[in-house]
Amino acid sequence: MTTADTNASLAGDLGITAYLNLQFWDLLHETRDLKDVATFIPFTAGAGSASMKLRFIQPVDPMSAPGEATAPAIVNWTTATKTLTVAKANLYRSGSDLAYITGVIQADELVKSFVKSVVYHRSSLIAGLGSGFTSNTPVGTAGVALTVDTVYAGLFALRKDLCEGQIDLVTHATGITQFMASLRGETATPLQIAPETQGALSNSGSGNVQFSWMGINFRSHASVPKIGTDYSGFMSIPRAIAFTEAPVANFLSRQSFNPATVAGETAIICQDLSTEALGARSYICHYYPGVAEMEDARGVQVLSAS
Repeated sequence: MTTADTNASLAGDLGITAYLNLQFWDLLHETRDLKDVATFIPFTAGAGSASMKLRFIQPVDPMSAPGEATAPAIVNWTTATKTLTVAKANLYRSGSDLAYITGVIQADELVKSFVKSVVYHRSSLIAGLGSGFTSNTPVGTAGVALTVDTVYAGLFALRKDLCEGQIDLVTHATGITQFMASLRGETATPLQIAPETQGALSNSGSGNVQFSWMGINFRSHASVPKIGTDYSGFMSIPRAIAFTEAPVANFLSRQSFNPATVAGETAIICQDLSTEALGARSYICHYYPGVAEMEDARGVQVLSAS
């Protein structure tokens, strides 16, 4: 009996094990941006320093009543300062010319990844500031999940410290699920019927703000750091954190190499380098961010179990 040719028997000479689908599919990765949690302060290039000094004054002081024809005492300003310093961050990718020629690597995919990585890096700098808030006593307990009570404790701490307006909570995704589990277990009627509660429990997990509850924007990020085995997140109001990005547009116009800004971002340099001796082409992303606590009393550290 003659054996017919099959796909498997011909694959070694006439076929291949698998052909490449031309689409690149992203693996699971952190996509959220914490930029909106911080206050952006433009950086002035060419001013002679990588550090920018932020000035603060207390505009309210008690008034005295010294009496008629009596000179009052001079009351000096209460002042404070913070420093915001930019520093270089890099991401370097390289591939052989043959890899590009054969389509194994696509240069445009490498460059697009820079923008996503910049968002992640900036957010990680912001997420790392939770343990720096020391004016308010941290809320949450080591080894204990994030609960409704913990969130209320953070809310009360900020409101007692004269913090007004929108509150953001930044924690790890684990903390978000812990809070949802705690919220599901609440039995008070107002919480059960509140549309915000229903929205929190039915959220899709997407977007920079995953959901809002009781006037608090809940945000998560994979880079939220740990202290021991616990996540160190925070709750804050505007002007608790400042960030800046050194602009590169003027710098680019003066250089002889061939860099370009990516996706209109004036804070990113994408540099294209060719190494002829190796037959390789490299792409380097240069980014110059600065992140710092702006006013300590505007935030409170939130601990939750991992």
